[in-house]
Amino acid sequence: SQLSAIGDIREACFPARGRFFGVIAFGVFVLYLRNAHSLFHPILYTEDGAWMAGLFDRGFWDMLFNAKGGHSRYFVFINVLILQFSKLTNALFVGDSLAYLPHLVSFYTTLFYSLLAAAPLYLLRSVMRLEARVILWGLILLMPLGTASFEILGRASNVGFGVLFLAFCLLVYRRSIAVTNTTYVYGVDFLLFLCANTNPLCYPLVFIDFLLQASVLKKQTLKEFFNTFRVSSAVRSAVVLCLSLAICVVFVALKEKGGDSFLGG
Repeated sequence: SQLSAIGDIREACFPARGRFFGVIAFGVFVLYLRNAHSLFHPILYTEDGAWMAGLFDRGFWDMLFNAKGGHSRYFVFINVLILQFSKLTNALFVGDSLAYLPHLVSFYTTLFYSLLAAAPLYLLRSVMRLEARVILWGLILLMPLGTASFEILGRASNVGFGVLFLAFCLLVYRRSIAVTNTTYVYGVDFLLFLCANTNPLCYPLVFIDFLLQASVLKKQTLKEFFNTFRVSSAVRSAVVLCLSLAICVVFVALKEKGGDSFLGG
């Protein structure tokens, strides 16, 4: 009863939504405290400049599918979405001026890294104690980056390296809600789709996890499997996600085979 009373007091003084935004805001503050080069020297660094130019010149949908070229042709959906959101925000509040565009890219990228650090706090509740999750949150925020920190913090071009960890957290969370909160599964699978189409290493991670879960269905007859498919939104969503990712893999393969002109226009 005492623990319940403490929980009620904490919820009254610090609502869950308020705690969430507080954690994210504190993460942004810590990351900028570590290295605010992207604010003090506002430039569109490395691929950020090329991809942003493509958004202005070629448009969102063209860049979404064609941002990566050369010998490493894969999708970078989250990178492009961050840049596009920065572009839209700049147009909304500043108009045609590009003076604050690098600042917006810096802010939204730092916000993404803060969300990435906070992901274990909310997504790994079923497998880790609170103390361990808080330690993990702090370790991610304070991860040593050496002299390259100014190339990472505030730069959208490198967010893909953190996406693999986010996909892992989402898969763990998905297992914990697959039965009790099936309506959330669709949102998680959409995020997994974005992750896999940002970092190609997420493809095998997702497929292997789903295969391990599907192994429990191997003793079912075909009729029983279709009944499970019909009544379980988690199973239906998993099948749709796997088919979508398989189509993306084929799409990228055809794109590489066809050269730069395959998706021209």
